[in-house]
Amino acid sequence: MIYNKVKEELEAVEHIIQSLCMDDYKSPDAYFSNFEFVQNRYVSLSDLANVSFLEWLAERDSKLYLSLVRWATTVSAIGGCIANLYPEDKEHIAMH
Repeated sequence: MIYNKVKEELEAVEHIIQSLCMDDYKSPDAYFSNFEFVQNRYVSLSDLANVSFLEWLAERDSKLYLSLVRWATTVSAIGGCIANLYPEDKEHIAMH
């Protein structure tokens, strides 16, 4: 079921998402690697394009829905910042 997959994926990346929002990485490579991991896991959830599922999720599990929104927002914001800082990698970083 889509719900279980979303829940499992979020649990796998939740602590990394929080760490990406802090500025305590000693290595840009480590930060970028963690960002790519979180971004790739998000992009793999193709079912998120289904508006009916998102509406259902918001009603069934608002906490998971809000966490999913935070995940999407984090990936989008960080991806945009990285793309602005490293325009040569813009295609590599852009969400699919």
